[in-house]
Amino acid sequence: MFIVNDYTTAVLLCIITMLCWGSWANTQKLAGRSWRFELFYWDYVIGILLFSIVFGHTLGTLGSGGRHFIDDLHQASWSNFFSAFIGGIIFNAANILLAAAIAVAGMAVAFPIGIGMALVLGVIINYAADQKGSPLWLFAGVACIILAILLNAAAYRRASRTTLKGILLPITAGILMSFFYRFVAASMDLDNFAHPAAGKMTPYTAMYVFALGIFISNFFFNTLFMRRPVSGQPVSYKEYFAGPWKTHLVGLLGGLIWGLGNGLNLVASGKAGPAISYGLGQGATLVAAAWGVFIWKEFSPASAKTRRFIAGMFVFFIAGISMIVYAGSLPGSALPQQPPVSVIFDSDIGPDYDDVGAITLLHAFADSGEANILATMASNKYEGIAGVLNVFNTYFHRPDIPIGVPKGNGVSLRDNQHWTDTLLAKYPHAIKTNSQAEDAVTLYRKILSQQPDTSVTIISVGFLTNLAGLLKSNPDNYSDLDGRQLVERKVRRLVSMAGSFPKGREFNIYMDSTSSQYVTDNWPTRIFFSGFEIGVKIKCGLPLIHNDAIQNSPVKDVFRISIPQAAEDSLGRSSWDETAVLVGIKGYWEWYSIHRGSIHVKPDGSDFWEPSEVGRHYYLEERKAPSVVQGVIDQLIMHQPK
Repeated sequence: MFIVNDYTTAVLLCIITMLCWGSWANTQKLAGRSWRFELFYWDYVIGILLFSIVFGHTLGTLGSGGRHFIDDLHQASWSNFFSAFIGGIIFNAANILLAAAIAVAGMAVAFPIGIGMALVLGVIINYAADQKGSPLWLFAGVACIILAILLNAAAYRRASRTTLKGILLPITAGILMSFFYRFVAASMDLDNFAHPAAGKMTPYTAMYVFALGIFISNFFFNTLFMRRPVSGQPVSYKEYFAGPWKTHLVGLLGGLIWGLGNGLNLVASGKAGPAISYGLGQGATLVAAAWGVFIWKEFSPASAKTRRFIAGMFVFFIAGISMIVYAGSLPGSALPQQPPVSVIFDSDIGPDYDDVGAITLLHAFADSGEANILATMASNKYEGIAGVLNVFNTYFHRPDIPIGVPKGNGVSLRDNQHWTDTLLAKYPHAIKTNSQAEDAVTLYRKILSQQPDTSVTIISVGFLTNLAGLLKSNPDNYSDLDGRQLVERKVRRLVSMAGSFPKGREFNIYMDSTSSQYVTDNWPTRIFFSGFEIGVKIKCGLPLIHNDAIQNSPVKDVFRISIPQAAEDSLGRSSWDETAVLVGIKGYWEWYSIHRGSIHVKPDGSDFWEPSEVGRHYYLEERKAPSVVQGVIDQLIMHQPK
């Protein structure tokens, strides 16, 4: 699906939203020459629903990022489904009152009062729920837009008489309008559209469910207005079906225009934040005013004072929009840091030394507040591997991180360069033997049972031995769930350095092919694979070993000892495992695209890929040059403990 990856694009989409939301009412004005607003409104609502369906099956499905529309709809939890659905009901109640206000008092009064009220309350509500953006600049921008709205209303009122009904209708509409957006935003994972939490919806699915709420509730709201109109005589469904098709198309166009604005607004909300995206969108009031001033000539002729009001309106509008945009772009603004990724790190650390780079990256991310290391697991069982993991955890001032090792069958394979011996002899570590570490499967069950649902990322940079054991595990004192159920409930995703794509035979897969086959066939959540072909081109470590400022570092010692022993490492060691940590914590989209489908492992440990739109597996493909990722990793593996 299409995902917004930068703030500038998000703001651009919000501005398009503003144009759409400020323009749809022109279709009501066009149809209103011969068509009651209640009849127009049915076509408008149908247009929104049609757009949501097309939106989901195009931008919500094309591409490899995120969950595709139909898959996302199937996995959405009922609580999130109803949240978006209720948002549609609230919006429809508000919008039909706004349409009634336009019919009674015109855009002149309805938009400034109704949308102005919605803007003020909506930004406050949305900011309270998700505090993205500098509050000083955000609310200063809101104040400017409010002033622009007041000037707009004053200019209009100098040229039109307004009944009490024409004031109360938009006020009520605005109050209701301010609440709908939060319900829709709550149904989505605003922090991560690319990998939304299980049960949460992407913007495309949320838009569709929201539109369903509008459409279904319209049978109640609009039928009520048709039978008890705010002005004029009651109208019937017979009159609606007897209407000319050209008039119906005008209403459909209005719904499509509004739907486009709303869809883009939801897509942008992940990067802009709901307060900023909502606030920019509700600047539609001034867009509607621009239509009235420059196209419909509603102020012609106008007095000098009215023209000053209009000029002031546009000045404050531009200033307000600029402040709202600036609020979200400030490096030092009140943008909250994203919560750290809760990680269980599972490594065969020893046969190769890219695992050392990987665990260094993980601790670097933990020091920056981006990762929370729950446990470090060994998928290899040579004597001393628990001590090696403890060396690095201790070096990075986290000696108490739990360590698990396989206590049953498993691979036992250590390094050829003897760097593990050097580390165990030179650096402090409380765990001396593997017997002092916990059983890996038991530790997995213990840690997972203590975590919130769908909150844990497992990063595997070795054999899949422990994960197969976890899936096969039975209920115990830690959880009444069996292994597969526990993973499904607690694990958000598995990121694995394993496999060769689209086909091949890779070390981490074939060394324990039985476990690899079992995990790839039975793992219940999404798996992201960084294949052999990704890391082999990324050569890291030379800046580290030549950095004289880094002394007494187990990380530097490993690379210093190992790189000279292999001619193939003369430019640095291939960074397979580091890429898995990088993607597990930072996401893939900055450096990689993904392919969706299923990996299949043969008994001999070879693998092949089957593309599928419903598969739970994804493999990385380069989007940026390996040298770019190399620069990132080289910098991170020089990280020193805080």
